[in-house]
Amino acid sequence: MLNKKYLLTKEDRDAYDAELTDAQRNFLQNNIFHFAQSLFLNQDFADGHQWRLIALNHNPNQQLRCECGRKLKNQYVIEDAETHETHKLGSTHFAMHMGISDKLAGQVARHVHQFNVGLDEILYKHHRDQFPDEDFIAYIQKQNTSRSKQIQRFLDNDLPPYDSWLADFQDDYNLILATKQAEQDRAEHDARQAKQQKLWAKQEKELRAEQQAYEQKIKQEEARFAAEKRAKEQTLDSTIKARQLTHKQWLTERYMPYQQWSRNHGRKLIEPFATGLTKRPMNDPHPIFISPIECGLIALYLHDHTPGDLITVTETAAWLAEIVGETQDDQAEATQRLSRILGRVFQRLTTQRLLTSAGDDGAYFLISDAFADLPDFKS
Repeated sequence: MLNKKYLLTKEDRDAYDAELTDAQRNFLQNNIFHFAQSLFLNQDFADGHQWRLIALNHNPNQQLRCECGRKLKNQYVIEDAETHETHKLGSTHFAMHMGISDKLAGQVARHVHQFNVGLDEILYKHHRDQFPDEDFIAYIQKQNTSRSKQIQRFLDNDLPPYDSWLADFQDDYNLILATKQAEQDRAEHDARQAKQQKLWAKQEKELRAEQQAYEQKIKQEEARFAAEKRAKEQTLDSTIKARQLTHKQWLTERYMPYQQWSRNHGRKLIEPFATGLTKRPMNDPHPIFISPIECGLIALYLHDHTPGDLITVTETAAWLAEIVGETQDDQAEATQRLSRILGRVFQRLTTQRLLTSAGDDGAYFLISDAFADLPDFKS
């Protein structure tokens, strides 16, 4: 019953005691008295008398006295069962004057002291309203033991029971709580699992629907792509045919009037500077040559510019490739071939002062006045 954490100072003890009602104080005092009285029942004392405890007085300020004059905190009032003679004694006076055994006197004094110290626990817990929870109280009431009845009497007087009394029931109660908590946890786990499974089923259904919609969209996109591809192929075929027709028209409208000029004058002008490049090499997978008609076209290209115009190998090669190549593949091949040899032709024209180099990398040239003044170049 003794718990040091509840020990109070005299000031706190008096303050907390003032919070009790008279009925609560009487209940606590009677509780100590009845316990001490039970120790005296059926005891045979040395003098042959049968004594009983009729009162137990307590005063922490030692305002009580033994018959011997000694100041007391606890005063025991005993009565002779036959003569009804009473004596007010201290705990040690039992053995000294009444023949009470030292064992019995020590037992009574020890328990009374524990009850008085335990009173601090009651005052402390009452002051802080530290009562067991309602579920724990209900469990204790169901046990119907002498201890549970003691606890109930304290509660009936609005007093908190001792911790040591509650401890008699705490382990079993905790086991019940743990069992209930485990059952609750299992139920919550099952509920969460069922909810999660429903969510998974819903998500799976939504994913299947999204997959079906996606597959349908893919089919639609494939069909649209195929239709667009067919349309583009048809448009490309038309474009190629139109381009071929346009190319032939250009040759007819632009080149053919100069065909004789190009044959008689243009080729004569350019071919000397393309020596060794006008014949197609045999069995060469990457031939480098310039045809006679391309020589005439170069002369025609230069004829369309005036002295001082800037020309480049790249632009000239692209212009020639567009004329001599009917398809894109042909034009790409012609561009690559002509780009590799036009620079050499232009450099040879530069040495003759017919062109003037205008760039450090040899790709830019200016048409000179000497070139335009050649008799064969005049229109």
